[in-house]
Amino acid sequence: MKQSNLTNLVIDAIRHGDASASGRKWQASYTDGIVSVYHFSTHLIDVTRGGIVTPVNPGWGSTTDRCGIRKITAGYNGHEGSVGYRELFEEVA
Repeated sequence: MKQSNLTNLVIDAIRHGDASASGRKWQASYTDGIVSVYHFSTHLIDVTRGGIVTPVNPGWGSTTDRCGIRKITAGYNGHEGSVGYRELFEEVA
């Protein structure tokens, strides 16, 4: 597994198949054009190669969940730009 940081997590997962950041607290795996992003084993979001972010599970809504999502999506950018936790999970945030 490629050691990465939150900013490069999606890109490194695409390049290497999987990547982790923040002491393996964040992990990402790439399959069939989609990067699945996990925080403490909870599948939070999917990110396409085109930069579309799809919410999967809001997790606990912790500060690290909220801050991490923004950093990860800002780092990859894609066509959609960065997106935050509240934008993805507004009904539970």
